Order: sequence, then structure tokens, then C-alpha cells
Amino acid sequence: MNNLGIDLPSEFSQPQVISAADQELRELVQTALDHPLDYPPLRKAVFPGDQVAVAVHPDVPCGEQVTQAVLDYLLEMGLDIGDITLVVAKRMNYASPNHPLSLKLMRHDHEDEESVAYLAANVEGDPIKINRELFDADVIVPITCRDNRQLQNDLYPEFSTHETQLRFKAASQKQAEVRLTNEHLGVFTSLNVVGGPGGEIRGATFGEKEKSDQMAERLAEQIWSLVPQGAVPLVIATIEEVSGQQTWAHFCRALVAANDVSDGDGQIVVCSGLETAPDDDYRQAFTLPFEGDEEAIWKKLGGMDEILQRVVPILMDRQVFLKSNLPDSVIEELGIGPISSQTEFDRLIERAQDGIILRDAHKVSVGRA
Repeated sequence: MNNLGIDLPSEFSQPQVISAADQELRELVQTALDHPLDYPPLRKAVFPGDQVAVAVHPDVPCGEQVTQAVLDYLLEMGLDIGDITLVVAKRMNYASPNHPLSLKLMRHDHEDEESVAYLAANVEGDPIKINRELFDADVIVPITCRDNRQLQNDLYPEFSTHETQLRFKAASQKQAEVRLTNEHLGVFTSLNVVGGPGGEIRGATFGEKEKSDQMAERLAEQIWSLVPQGAVPLVIATIEEVSGQQTWAHFCRALVAANDVSDGDGQIVVCSGLETAPDDDYRQAFTLPFEGDEEAIWKKLGGMDEILQRVVPILMDRQVFLKSNLPDSVIEELGIGPISSQTEFDRLIERAQDGIILRDAHKVSVGRA
């Protein structure tokens, strides 16, 4: 079920593989920890007295529940709660009520230089800095996901500094820098969670980091990697992240996926929980098609972010609608059609009669057949 408060048309095709996992989340996670890939079970790799850091990437689906399963597993192994530190990103808004009060919880703030330690230098000589709790730990249990390779869902640079994250976006040797960081930290394993549409867990892998990452990527590709589905009159793209955590970057990625999965000039509807108006960069890009002078449009487009360079031509060529929590006036100013109710949504569906649904389309990547 989607969490957007709308009914999706059952007659529209859904090209994603969305079969549910055959185990409950807790059992799925703990089975992965007990049966790792090319690595001893976690029970044989961590010992009483070890200082253990459990680091949770904020993009992990059902992150709090997965973390609870890992912490319960460690405590059942006989580890003392005082020897465990839970490290979460500040933007995760982590607030699980089920942990003992004595659990040390570190909320990483990438703006706080005091929270990081120098680890190494990359090939260009730039400093690699990492959260101090991870730097000091004897054992790190990383909880990550591989639902989208482009998002670089590793501990680094997520648990580094804001300056590092900005530099990392433009770096040419991203994977090499991540590997270097993991080697210096002693991160040789990973627990990867594979999410499906709506944030429901579809699988979990644990073991030697490269093997675990690769296995999780293969599982994720069945859900998130698609080929074009041909010309259809309507593509419905949902973004089912928790309301308040959705961004215009989510919208852009969903719009690009909806465009790439369908040929022609059919309509696109993005259904989201967006609550905030776009900043100036997004507003400028979305309103660029209004300028009329095509030469001026393409000139300005060249200086924009790569994803915005993809979005502007879509807004020029296709009719785009947005279902969100924003006022209609805000959406209309962007040249996008607002959908305010289920009735308006149903009317579009009825006129189209046929279409495709991409759930959590911001995670979908489309290749060629």
C-alpha cells in the first residue's frame, strides 16, 4: 500500500518486481547476520569488551526497525550496552523508543568539525575525515542500502563534513575514495537492506563488503532497474518517502524516470508528499521554458545541475502534473499542473484509460532494452 492517501489505478501496469520477502524484517536481518557471504557470522567476529559502532545510513528503508533488530542481536550475543554506540545522521531524525536509556546515541552533524577525525588523504591530497565514534571503534557494523548506486549510500561521505560532501560530488574517483576510507577504518563487512516500493523490505545481505554490496545490488536491480515500456498516454510516478523528508531532488529524479520509461509525449503525474516550495535554483529551472527564446533557454541550461538539465526539456515537451501538500498557486507558478483531490486524479486516469505506475520513481533507473 502507498502512504500518500490516494488510490492508484489497478488496471495500470506496474513493471517493477514487487514480490514481498518471505520473512519478517527482524528475522530477515538476523538470518543475514548469521549466514554471511564470505565472512564469519557476526557472533564469531565480535567479542565482549569490543567497542562496537553501529552506523546507520539515513537512506536505509525502515532504518529504525532494522537498527533495532541489529542492536537486539548484539545484546543477545552478550555484548554490554555500554560498549555499543549507535551513530546516525542528523537528518535521519532517529527517535526509536525501544532502546535502553544507557545506549550511547551519536547524531552526526556534518557542520560540526569537532565531531570528525582525520583518517587519511585521497590521491589528490585532500583530507578524508570521518565521524570520531567510527574512528575510535574496534568494530563497525554498517547498515546501508544499494537501492540506487548513483546515490553512493556508504558511510563515507555521509559521516564526514559538509565541505567533504560538496567536494565528493565533483570527485572523479568516488569509489576509490570510498574504498580507501573503508580500508583505513577497517570496514570489511556491510549489512545491506534492499527496499521495495513504499519502503517495504525485500531482502537483506551481510558479509564481506564487496560480496554483500554486489548481492544487494542484484536484488535491487529486479525492482529499480527498468527498460522503456513504450508509448503510453499517462505515467504515474509516486514518491512515498515520509512526508516532510521529501525534496525537489526527489521530484526531479522521479520525473526523469517517468520520462525515460515511456516513449512519446504522454502526460506525467508525480504523486508526492512535498510540503515546501522549491528554492531559487529549482524555481529558475522550472520556469525556464516560459522564456520562449530557445537559444537563451539552452544557454542558461548549460550552467545548471545535471539533473535539472534533464528536467527542463521534459517540462518543455510533456504535460506534467503534481499531487502534493503544496498550495495550487505555488505549483502553477512553476508551470506544472496541480492535482488537489482524488477526483481530479481519477479524471486524468479516466481520460488516459491506459498507463504505467512507477512506485517510488525517484529510485528507478531506466536503461535500454
